[in-house]
Amino acid sequence: MVKALWKSARVALLLSAVLATRALLAAEPTLAQLQAPGPETAPLTIVDRGEPQFLQTPASALTWKLTPAAPLPAGAPPNNRLIDLYTGTATAPVLLCRVLVRYYRARSGWMPYFRLDEEPLLTRVNGRWQPIELAPGIPALIAQKGNAVPTPEGFFPSLEFGLTSGSLTIVGWQAR
Repeated sequence: MVKALWKSARVALLLSAVLATRALLAAEPTLAQLQAPGPETAPLTIVDRGEPQFLQTPASALTWKLTPAAPLPAGAPPNNRLIDLYTGTATAPVLLCRVLVRYYRARSGWMPYFRLDEEPLLTRVNGRWQPIELAPGIPALIAQKGNAVPTPEGFFPSLEFGLTSGSLTIVGWQAR
């Protein structure tokens, strides 16, 4: 009798652990919203799924704005996250930049802040590194815009960015 009770208690404990793990995995944290300016464009929700997410219809704009999602609940500080943004096409994506996400304590929990780390497309010409050009004399460099004040580590509460040479097409991202 005691063995049967012990076995049923272990099964119940194991089952509750499995259900709790499934609930945690099902709750994918939303890291940020990516949106082109204008009311006609819906924001793209960047969720931490671990695998690349590609748009059915790539979106193009002169300026993109990355804003934080809802704060995470108070408690232990969350780990830093990394968002890779891709340009090109969904079948042949090219890494455009990386956005490091760090959480800072706020009244309502942990708020994400962002730092843009550009991955410029470079080539070696005559022994010197040169940016790859979209057109002769126009390098494909990212310009950070806006008037948000960064933290001492260079993290911004929101990011506005675009290409120096024209519109920027975002085809997908990967959060990890």
